[in-house]
Parts: sequence; structure tokens; C-alpha cells
Amino acid sequence: MKFKNKVEVIENTQIQGAPILRRVGATLIDFAAFFLIFFLVGLVVRPIFNATTNLATLSVDYQHSLKKSNLVTLDQELAADFSNIDEVNITLNSVGELKYAKATYDFYTVYMQSNFATSEISYDHEWYLVNILKINETNSYYQTTMEGEGLSFIRPSSDLSDATSTSEELVLHDTFLPVGVSLKATTTVADVTAFNRSIYSGAIAVFNAFDFVNDYREILLFESILNMLVAASVIYLTIPLLLKNGQTLGKLLLKMGLTTTHGYKFTGGKIAIRFLIFFLLYLLSIQIQPLIWMVILFISLTISIFSKKNLALHDFVCGSRVIDLKKSVVYDNARAFIDANPPVNEVKDYLENEG
Repeated sequence: MKFKNKVEVIENTQIQGAPILRRVGATLIDFAAFFLIFFLVGLVVRPIFNATTNLATLSVDYQHSLKKSNLVTLDQELAADFSNIDEVNITLNSVGELKYAKATYDFYTVYMQSNFATSEISYDHEWYLVNILKINETNSYYQTTMEGEGLSFIRPSSDLSDATSTSEELVLHDTFLPVGVSLKATTTVADVTAFNRSIYSGAIAVFNAFDFVNDYREILLFESILNMLVAASVIYLTIPLLLKNGQTLGKLLLKMGLTTTHGYKFTGGKIAIRFLIFFLLYLLSIQIQPLIWMVILFISLTISIFSKKNLALHDFVCGSRVIDLKKSVVYDNARAFIDANPPVNEVKDYLENEG
């Protein structure tokens, strides 16, 4: 057993790591193939989802509600009766920062009041002042100036002339204020900007918490995971299992392959484990933050540049190594390497003594 373990760690000296630029090229080829298959699978899967779920209805409801919410940028104004809602397009899934205050006000006092007002929650002008601007609280940035006037909705704009601002703060800012409201003398541009950003984010959170939004996004998420699983299984599992040396399409075209860390044949079981790790990382990136996938990829690439054997992050986890097949000879195992390259007497005696 000792002899066997010693043999297993002998390096295959007839392999050479793949150049980093070729690895990047292979990665880009595989990504392109992956997204192509992902798209094609989506063309097949979407009609199935439309037929077996209420995705089509949820999609229409979601788009219409988003357009009515005042939280996004549209290419034209909606008609008062929403008769043109299907012709209006969303050009940006947000509004400019200088429009956060008005967008938030309109979301609550127009959209929420029209669709979700109850006897307990009116979502009217007064409700907005109390619950969003916190106008009755001592630490509020706002104060009432025209109580009892009965004016509805908005005053077009205001400025920060009553606020204490330094020269550095005299920058573009959101000038919208609801009717009957002014800024306290102690309020600064920075205060208003930060506050408007927070209440706009809060309005988006309220919209995203609706049941129909969650139902719609859950179906889309499941569809995306299914599409990804099929596409990834083809590119990163099926093709490597069918081709020699665990090659993906990109590695095949650029003459690269996979071996173990010590330079021997990468088995089907290890290819499956490698794929499983990739897939789990993808699911993790969806649950936490999609950009995590790109961050991990960047870290992995950086590690591969500076590591001794040009091992990427996933190579360390999976025990794999990407090699240049044009300059390498891959053996099934260490014993096959020794048989093809008999060790010099000193090494042979060492192995026998250790055995």
C-alpha cells in the first residue's frame, strides 16, 4: 500500500500547462456555445411553460403594473385610461436620480391608492406625508407649510433655498416637493439626495413584494435554471465525457485537455464532480448576487496566472489541470507513466525501499 501511494504522487513530466491566453479563448468559445444552447432551449421551453403555467398571464400583468407604477422610464406617457399601455415601452427599469422623489410620490398616491387602498391604508397625500416623509417626527427633513388648504397631489418643484448648504453641496438635486411641504432650515442637499434614494428603493421593494411579482419571478427563475442546466450539461458534461481528455468544445478547438493535478487521465467521475461544482456555484450566484459568478471567474483567472501549475480556482477544488495537448503525453495513471519511462536506479531503489 505504501508503494502504491508513492507511485500515485509521481508527477507526469511529459505534460505542459496550457497558455493562459488559449485558456481564455477556450472559455470564451464555451461561453458562446453555452449561451447559444441556452437561447435555443429557451425557445423550446417557453411555450411549454406558457401552456402548463400561468406565465403568459403573469407576464402581461407584471409588464402592465410596472408601466403604471411610475417607478420606471417609459418611451411615452400613458393615456389616462391606459388605452395605449401595450404600445408604451419601458426604456429603463428605473428613473433618473433627479426624479426619485416624484416617482415615489406618484407610486404611493396614484398607483398604490388606485390598486391597494383600504379603509386602514388610504395611500393618499396625507398618508404619504406621515408614513413616507415622516413629517410629524422631529428628525424629519420636512415640515408642513400649508395645513388645511385641501390641495391635492403635487407642487411642480421647490429648491433648497431654505436649507443650509455649503458650496460643495450646490449641485444638481431633486427639487420635487409634495404640496404643503417645505424643507427644514437644517436640511442639506446631501440629506435630501440620500433620503430620496432610500424612499425610492423602498417603493421598489414594496412593488417587488407583490404576490404576482413573486410568482412571475419564481417561474422565470425556474425556467432559467432549467435552461442553464440543459445548456451546461451539454457543454460542460456531455461533450467532455464523449471527447478525449475531458475536452470541452473550446478546448478541442484550441488543442487543450484536462488531467489530474499530477498529469494523469481525468476520469468521467471527476468530470461529473467538476460540472456539479460549476452548477452549484451558479445557483449560489443567483441566490446571492449574479455578479458573483463574474467575480469568481475573475478570481479564478487571476489565480491561474500566478499559481505554479497555472491552476484556476476550480482546478484546486476539483483536482484538475488544463494542459497543452500539442506538447503533452497523457498516461492513464502513474504506473503507466513509470512503465513507459523507467526511473533511474536511484529512484527505482527509493520506490522499492519505500514499498
